[in-house]
Amino acid sequence: MTFEPEVQALIQRFENIISQGAVQYLDTDDLETIIDCYIAIDQLDKARIALNYAYRIHPASTEIHCKEGKLLLMEGNYEEAIKILDAIPNPEPDYIAILAECHLRMYNFSKAKELFSRYLTLCNPNELAAIFADIASLYNTHNQPDLALEFIESGIALFPDDITLITEKAIALEQTEQLDEAAKLFTTALDNNPYQPELWCMLGSILFRQNNFTKAIRAYDYALAIEPNDTLTRLQRGHSLFNLGLFNEAIEPYEEYLAEHPDDAVVITFLAETYENIDNLQRAKELYLQALEIYDEIPEAWIGLASCQHDIDGLITAYETIKKADEKFPENQHIIYCMSRIEADLAATNFDDFLLNQSLQHLLFCLENDPENETLNFEAANILLQFGDYENAIKLYEVAYSKNPFIEKLTLFMSMNYFALGDTEKAKQFLDIARETISNADEIFLSLFPNAKSTIK
Repeated sequence: MTFEPEVQALIQRFENIISQGAVQYLDTDDLETIIDCYIAIDQLDKARIALNYAYRIHPASTEIHCKEGKLLLMEGNYEEAIKILDAIPNPEPDYIAILAECHLRMYNFSKAKELFSRYLTLCNPNELAAIFADIASLYNTHNQPDLALEFIESGIALFPDDITLITEKAIALEQTEQLDEAAKLFTTALDNNPYQPELWCMLGSILFRQNNFTKAIRAYDYALAIEPNDTLTRLQRGHSLFNLGLFNEAIEPYEEYLAEHPDDAVVITFLAETYENIDNLQRAKELYLQALEIYDEIPEAWIGLASCQHDIDGLITAYETIKKADEKFPENQHIIYCMSRIEADLAATNFDDFLLNQSLQHLLFCLENDPENETLNFEAANILLQFGDYENAIKLYEVAYSKNPFIEKLTLFMSMNYFALGDTEKAKQFLDIARETISNADEIFLSLFPNAKSTIK
């Protein structure tokens, strides 16, 4: 920030006085200007020195007390700022706004609303639209969109074409999950002035939340055309590509982001998942290990590492990793499911009924939290079928079938299960369905029930 030459000269004069340890008279206007300049350039320590100097010369000055309230707000000492500003009779409108902001930041929202409403009756009418927008922005920042909308609607009633107010309304509507309306307002603001990369990014975020990833990418591209060095927008673009399944294309924006933020373990994990999805498991494994070395509290990184180790290093290594993850996150359903899959594979390799039962117990735990999940029902039913618990197996198969009748081999296993229960009619019905997609359905069926050859014809 550059100040006018006379202001720069005033600041230099003050700094010379301080460096010499001298005391010279400066009037309150000059000292207020000095304090405001230091606050404006975020040099709060120097602002505090100037404030203390002002108190030495003007100890009873109301103006200097008001400046202290402003400085305390900037320092985050809201409670002390409220005490000082409350003690000032008839403060100027700007200090009513500062007092209101302090209450807002202390989560005294009703008091803040009262003071902001009072401030709006006293402020400069030429600044009214901007003030409405500033108040709304504060409420939006503190996740109070309903209060933000109250001030926004009052402002828009007076200034219906004010783009800043329209933008703040869009932000508030997004927070209240009114995404379609928010997107329309962002579009209106961008039609008025398309050279606003932050608004393109906000629009992209809404489209992303609506799973409209293609349009989100388009919005991010507009933002990057204006501000090509915005790595956060590049990151969001990468997430959109990832969600579209365009994993090769997602690698570049992720790597560009990580070039500037190399220790972001979460994004390293996303990049690892991207490589895993294109079957570059060695690179994915390296990245998962890198992420966990930086920050080992990311469940997805543990799961990804175990999945890669499953194919690269073998089941034992993968099982050791996922058990470590389970110790760190004992209630994490995704980790428990991954563990059940590895246990099932180990059981099949070693003909180990104990491990197979462990896998089943972990699947049943997951089902307690997600009883309608088609995959969990199907996999748990498969194990119950192997254990000969046909009555419980068929219940889970039926849930899976109701959710997705096209799960591979589901109808074949249901046919076998019904046969074991003595329901030959349903066994034939589901076997006929299975034959449509499984060429060796009869062979698989008879491998488990060799005496059923005449029954299933």
